[in-house]
Amino acid sequence: METEWIARILDSLRSGRPTEAWAEFLQTCSPLILRVVQSFHYDPDSNADCYLYVCEQLCRDRFRRLLRFEQHGPASFSTWLQVVVCNLCLDWRRILI
Repeated sequence: METEWIARILDSLRSGRPTEAWAEFLQTCSPLILRVVQSFHYDPDSNADCYLYVCEQLCRDRFRRLLRFEQHGPASFSTWLQVVVCNLCLDWRRILI
């Protein structure tokens, strides 16, 4: 199921009208993103700021990061996304320092 869903989302993000796909992605993946963000920050304000930063980076350059996911690669999308979000949280933390 995840494979079919992410293939559809990625195809939609590549299209000229990615708004609905991005909204569906956020609706589905926000709990996972928030879980990773909360593992880095305990302050609700920091969580919100970092979550916003992660979302901005995921949609930056026409969803460049998301579109780099290899559907036939070794990791599932959720595992891959956790690593990407973790790295973005580290980037955000570096910005603050």
